[in-house]
Amino acid sequence: MAFREQSTGSLAVGFGYSSIDKSSFLLESMRRTFWALEGLSVFCISFRKKSNFNLSLTDPFFLDRNLSASANIFTSKLEGKSVTTDQQGIGFGLGFRAANDVYHRLTYNLTEIRLIRQRTIRISTGESSEKLVSSAIGYRLGIEKEIIASIHQTVTLQKFQKPILVLVGM
Repeated sequence: MAFREQSTGSLAVGFGYSSIDKSSFLLESMRRTFWALEGLSVFCISFRKKSNFNLSLTDPFFLDRNLSASANIFTSKLEGKSVTTDQQGIGFGLGFRAANDVYHRLTYNLTEIRLIRQRTIRISTGESSEKLVSSAIGYRLGIEKEIIASIHQTVTLQKFQKPILVLVGM
């Protein structure tokens, strides 16, 4: 019997708005194979300069159980006309599969945000200093299906993910 690796993928599209970033657009394409996770992430902000870095590690069978654990370190820099924002932080996540291919994921991010003024302007951040610390908790409920097909002694595995509910709180 011969095995053939069948890649699967996901596509995420996002839109956002904040008083500092203004409008933003995110396009992320991920390709998953049996041995690796390959991804392409494009983040565009109109009339701004932005740089992102995210280092992530995932253990799909944390403590030899039906738990997945992840940790990531990230940094982001946004240069505007009058303000530059630097964000650095860490994130953690735990997830598990439930019945009928349903999965649950809980995430936590801790971020330090620095505002650098390039000229005299008035900024309303709700804080008296230019260094802010924020934390966010997220919850995701989704469905992940695996289909195994055998055609002429070739076995293929396909994986599909569909989020049902995504909650984020600060």
